Amino acid sequence: MIKLTGRVWDFYDDEDREVDEGDVWLQSKLDGAGRASAAGRHSNLGYSGYYTGFIQAESGRRRFLSWRTMFPGKENGFRKQADKHLAVFRIEECLKSIAGIQVVKEKGGWKFLDESIAEDRIKAHWKSWNTSPPGMTYEEACRIANQMNNNPKTTSLHRYTPEEILSRPESDMQKWMRLRRTAE
Repeated sequence: MIKLTGRVWDFYDDEDREVDEGDVWLQSKLDGAGRASAAGRHSNLGYSGYYTGFIQAESGRRRFLSWRTMFPGKENGFRKQADKHLAVFRIEECLKSIAGIQVVKEKGGWKFLDESIAEDRIKAHWKSWNTSPPGMTYEEACRIANQMNNNPKTTSLHRYTPEEILSRPESDMQKWMRLRRTAE
């Protein structure tokens, strides 16, 4: 039995690092569309894909059988190579939220000891993840709605309200920037 640490390492870049049991290794893979684009060399923006996870256990990388449970909306994926850092960010934040959860060895890899506890913490994490930006006031939302409504590109399409702006979830990039600022 091992406890997840919440630390994440890249399969290719961090191979020489000292890792602890319970750390998670990320390996990027191309999805079907990414493989098709790469094979035909049709993409100039990079290729789409996803990350798979492996647990550091028994002095090696082992399959993480509960990996898909953590990403019900495929949050471990990316549409182009330029978005890979945002996928890693989403994965890191999810793993931090379940740090301390125990995993056990099973045929073919490692899985959560208590699936229901892990699923509850994961659901709570993604529910809080998809909330509006913290600290936005109604006045700020009014200002943003007015800016969007006065933009000639969006005026004819939709009229924005402050309530709509406040209910909109914070984007991954905004969250990444905000958390980087608070960490410094």
